[in-house]
Amino acid sequence: MPAISVIIPVYNTREEYLRRCLDRFVMDDPAVEVIVVNDGSRTETVSVLEEYTGMISSYRILHQENQGVSAARNQGIQHAEGEWITFCDADDEVNIQALLRAVHETSPETDMIYSSFRKIRKTEKEVTLPAGLSVKAYTKNLLCHANTYGTVWAKIYSRKLLQEKNVRFNEELSYGEDAVFLLEYLRHCTQILRAEHPFYLYHFESSLTSRSNPEAVNRYLKMLDTVKEHYSERISEEDYGSFCNTHLMIILANYIFIPANDKNTAMELLHTVLEDENIRSSLHTYNKKETSPAQNMVIAALKEEKYGLCEWIFRVYRNVKN
Repeated sequence: MPAISVIIPVYNTREEYLRRCLDRFVMDDPAVEVIVVNDGSRTETVSVLEEYTGMISSYRILHQENQGVSAARNQGIQHAEGEWITFCDADDEVNIQALLRAVHETSPETDMIYSSFRKIRKTEKEVTLPAGLSVKAYTKNLLCHANTYGTVWAKIYSRKLLQEKNVRFNEELSYGEDAVFLLEYLRHCTQILRAEHPFYLYHFESSLTSRSNPEAVNRYLKMLDTVKEHYSERISEEDYGSFCNTHLMIILANYIFIPANDKNTAMELLHTVLEDENIRSSLHTYNKKETSPAQNMVIAALKEEKYGLCEWIFRVYRNVKN
C-alpha cells in the first residue's frame, strides 16, 4: 500500500504549469501514488499527461467527462490506495520529501495534518499556520480566515476516515467547495497536527476578473446557504458572519467593483447581494476581532450605503494587486 495518494484534478491546464507540477513526481518511490483526474481536457493536455506514464513510479490517469473539480477529486478519492490522501492543483507544486516526512512523523491517532505553505507570485513568501491547533480552533480559523485556512490543499487526510464517514466534495457547489469539504471532514476529526515542514507551493495568479458574472455571485450565495444549513449547530453566529463577510469581499472584488461593470450594473448586482438574508445578517453580526481593518472599513461603508467609498477601496486594492 502506498503511504500517500496525491490527487491532481486537471482541466486544460497550461502546459508549462502542468509540467512544473508533474515534474515534482518524476521519481522511483512507490510510497507516493499519483492520481491525475482528467476532467474532460482537450487532446493536447491529455498528451502531456500520457508522457509521464513510466516516468512516475506509481501513476494513474483517470478520465471523465467535464464535471468540475469536485467530481474530479471525488473520483480520485474513490480510486486512491494510499493510507493518506492529499490534493494538489495542477498549476501548483508539492515538495515530495517534506510530504513524506509529514506522513512518517505523524501518530496513529492523527486524523488530519495541516501545513504552512509557500505562496509564489512575483516573490515567494511563507504563509505560516500556528502549530498545536485543536479541531475546534482550526474550525474557527477556517470560518474567520477562509482564504488561509479554507483551502483543501496543504492538508493530508486519512483515507480510512474519508471512506468510513463517506466524506466527499459537494458536486452541486462550484464556489467555496473547499471550505465545505473541510467543515465536513473536521466534523469527524479528534486530533489534527501541523506538519513540521511546509510541503505545498501555491502559485498565486491574480483571480481578479474583468467580466461580470451574476451566476458566480449566485453560486457563492448558495454555498453560504449550504454551510448555514448543515453546520449551524457547530459554529457560532459571529464566526458564520465572518465567513459570509470573507466571501462577500471576494464577490465585491471579483464580480461587482470591476472595470467591466458600469455603475448601474454594479449597483444592481450589489443590491442583489445585500438582499441576501445571510449577507444582511453578517454585516451586523460577525467576529470583529478577527476581521482586518480594511474589511471593517468596507463593512461600515456598506452599512452606511456609501457605495462610492466601497468602489474606491476596491479600485485601490486592484491597483495594488496588479
